[in-house]
Amino acid sequence: MKKLLSFLLCLMILGMQSGAALAITEVAQKAKAPIYKTNARTIKYAFVFDGPSDKNAKVLKQFQTEITKSTAPDYKAEFPKNLVFEGNWTSDSVKDVSQKALSSDATMVVSLGYLSSKYFSQLQNKKKMVVTIDQYGLRDFGDGLFNPLQQSIKGALLFKKLISFNKAAVLMTESYYKTQKDWNKFLESKLPGLNFTVVPVNGGAAAVLGKIPSDCDAVIFTPLYNMSSDQKEILISNFNSKKMPTYSTVGKEDVEAGVLFGTGAYDLDRKMAEATSFSIQGVLNGNKAFTGKVDFYEDELLYFNKDTAELLNYQPHLRVLNNAEVITNKAPKVYSLTAVFDTLDKQNLDIERKRLLVKAARRASAAAILKYLPSFGITLGYQQYNEDFARSAQLSVPEKTGVFSMGIEQIIYSPALVTNILVKGKMVNFQKAEQLLTEQNMGIDIALMYLDILMLENAIKVQKDYVKESRENLAIARVREKLGKCGYEEPLRWASQLSINEQHLLDMTAELKNLKIAVNKLLTSDQKENFELAELKANDPAFYTSEIHIINYVSTPVMLEKFTQMLIEESYRVSPELAKLKAAIKMKDHEMSMYYQKFILPDAKLSLDYTSLLDRQFTGTTQILQPLGPGGKHIPVNMNPPNATNGRLGIFAQWKPIEGGTKIAEIARIKAEREELQRYSDEVKITLEAHIREVINKALAGYFSIEKNYKAMYASQENYHLVKNKYLKGSIPIAQMVDAQHTYLDSKVKAMNSQYIFFKELLWVQRGICSVNWSKATPEAKQFIQKLKDNLESRPDIQLL
Repeated sequence: MKKLLSFLLCLMILGMQSGAALAITEVAQKAKAPIYKTNARTIKYAFVFDGPSDKNAKVLKQFQTEITKSTAPDYKAEFPKNLVFEGNWTSDSVKDVSQKALSSDATMVVSLGYLSSKYFSQLQNKKKMVVTIDQYGLRDFGDGLFNPLQQSIKGALLFKKLISFNKAAVLMTESYYKTQKDWNKFLESKLPGLNFTVVPVNGGAAAVLGKIPSDCDAVIFTPLYNMSSDQKEILISNFNSKKMPTYSTVGKEDVEAGVLFGTGAYDLDRKMAEATSFSIQGVLNGNKAFTGKVDFYEDELLYFNKDTAELLNYQPHLRVLNNAEVITNKAPKVYSLTAVFDTLDKQNLDIERKRLLVKAARRASAAAILKYLPSFGITLGYQQYNEDFARSAQLSVPEKTGVFSMGIEQIIYSPALVTNILVKGKMVNFQKAEQLLTEQNMGIDIALMYLDILMLENAIKVQKDYVKESRENLAIARVREKLGKCGYEEPLRWASQLSINEQHLLDMTAELKNLKIAVNKLLTSDQKENFELAELKANDPAFYTSEIHIINYVSTPVMLEKFTQMLIEESYRVSPELAKLKAAIKMKDHEMSMYYQKFILPDAKLSLDYTSLLDRQFTGTTQILQPLGPGGKHIPVNMNPPNATNGRLGIFAQWKPIEGGTKIAEIARIKAEREELQRYSDEVKITLEAHIREVINKALAGYFSIEKNYKAMYASQENYHLVKNKYLKGSIPIAQMVDAQHTYLDSKVKAMNSQYIFFKELLWVQRGICSVNWSKATPEAKQFIQKLKDNLESRPDIQLL
């Protein structure tokens, strides 16, 4: 028994010792501290939450663990409890705690909420390194994500892909620079294949320029918190003047100051490596798409300064231009609608061609009239007679003689000539109407295109909001997935939505470029030229609404119908389509009158001629034989020479009353053509009236829709913000969030474009009175507007409850 008890006691002791050893091993493993370099700098991290949550502590612990591992051995991470800030899920509270985090002694601030990330993203010159979820969406933690050094230098490899250079100078704040003794050796593994040197920044632009080695031909900017914006701009300007390409890890802020490239997030090289695994060329060649699991990341933003690229003669790849945000400080040419009309009037080739046709018609009409003036002609020639004619004229040898003649002819009357004069006169009216029609059609086309561009630009602005919202919602979904609020399907849903929205944005941008090409074509300008259009307002000089608020004059059905009838009558009077038909009908009348006149009136002319024969054989003495008596003997007698000159005055007429029935057939043809033109004129009038009534109805609907569209936008905006707040708290499903987003942004673009829809109809009203460009309206159009004021009562619009 004693032996048995002793054996059991030994087993218990051994078990206790082994259990203690296992427990000690577990504690040692958990407490195993990371190994740091001797000169590793201590980094304090501040955390910002949008509001309290039972998951905050778990997420914070996870982040602290990952940060500790990812920053070692270069930096020691510290997490003071007083550097954890929580809002109360409102924008004001988040703004307050975010500012407290920035004002603290933390080296880096980590935003773990959507609202705080949004606030930090809008701040410039934050003076601290900030990591936000809109950049990373709490994705899988990459190496060095929370390492201030890695945050500074990541992206340098992308710069090498985009720009060819030998050696880059990496500008680093002195406080970071002092954390390492040999930066080149320290960064060799982190920047493989990149020849660089690290330059400390601790003074103004001149001091920095003096430290850069002469063999450096490129510059990489990291966050320079100890340099003012003015000094940084001077520094960037110096690099650009030396033709040194520059890159900034700060992103948009530095690119706007003149840096060539910049990125808004710091792991773009990783993003591009993943993106290039999908081959567009392979798809075009029929290769099957990759079907494996894909981790969807939001797109990081690449910024590109177009002005600096032109200065450096750098030609970016088309992929860069289509995926980067292009920044330029050059103000494009700005057109107002009046300026567009003026340019169209001066440069459009169709309008110029119609002007030349009018000029040609005027010349033709003048030429026809001048045929009624006397015609003077001189004839100088040589003629030869035969012997029979000479004997009959009792000429000795009149076979050859020179002839000189001159004369004046005056047409007394000619039905064909008179008709030609009248038709040519009407042709001038026809070509004037054709020119006016071309000008008005070109004017309405360019004006509608002007509005289409403005509307498309508004749509693009909203589409950018779509992309931005989808990008933020993708980040939110990642947060929710990390917090266990949703499954992985929700980030995938927003990732796909982001890609779709970006594709729509790309298509809309291409359409905008094409519209600008069409405008340049109409203006006969350089089709590559970029320009901007000024916002169109009702008081623009190109609008007749600058002189009359037309809605006040159509406030009742009776007044509306009276205005409609006045506009229809005015359009009948000035319509170039009807003017052309009137001119064509009148030309047919003149042509028919000509054939009627030919039955009874001849062509008549008055002619005065002078002729002289110049040959000596004709002008010499002529002998004839005269009989002297019955014997039949003749003796020669010298006669006086005949007169070699002759003057003639005569009136000549030609009358052809019957020409094989031609006149009758032509008159029948002209009558049929005239009837056709008359029916066409009636049809044009009906079409004009229908179009005017349609335009007025659309204009009224557009006017009253403006208020409704803005009310819808305000309501949907408030609804979207309420739904989004609930979505942040996880109290509503994703479908409701998507629906609220779509309703808000759709109503927003409709509200922004509602006045332009109304303006389009106003332009058609101006087209009806042939004054699309009101700054050059005809006196008749001005009189019509005054007539509206004189005959219609003005009653201001009212507001209904």
